[in-house]
Amino acid sequence: MMWAVNRAQWLAGWYLSLYGPTPEELVTPPTWTELSYALGRELEHLERHVIDGPHDAYEGRCAIFNGSRILHALETRDTALSKRAGGLWALAHLSKEWHEVIRIANRTYDRDATAEEVERLVTAMAPFVAMVRTQVPQLEDRTPGALPRWSV
Repeated sequence: MMWAVNRAQWLAGWYLSLYGPTPEELVTPPTWTELSYALGRELEHLERHVIDGPHDAYEGRCAIFNGSRILHALETRDTALSKRAGGLWALAHLSKEWHEVIRIANRTYDRDATAEEVERLVTAMAPFVAMVRTQVPQLEDRTPGALPRWSV
């Protein structure tokens, strides 16, 4: 699923070479079609976590940060971005209604969030993922009420 994104990140320099050939000698650059497919699958993964529950600070933070990275990649065509950098990008590019939960996601990453903030993050997880879905084309038609394909 994420092979295209992994290749893009390696080719952008996100690796530590211990020995041997460079990524350019081993892998081909992913096409935008491959990357957009992988981003769609990643969103399905987030949707499944929303459906499955129960949710905690870790899952809430991952949903906010990974959803932000997906939106960043769709806008810039650059998938070489850390989760936290995705959140920082979202603060500069998403509407203010999401800024509080993005900041809470950052605080959970630093283990500085209060219990009330974690509850706010968990509550915002499903609406945030739904907002991301409005920006990402669905890969296949889905029967109403059916689970995301990732779950099959």
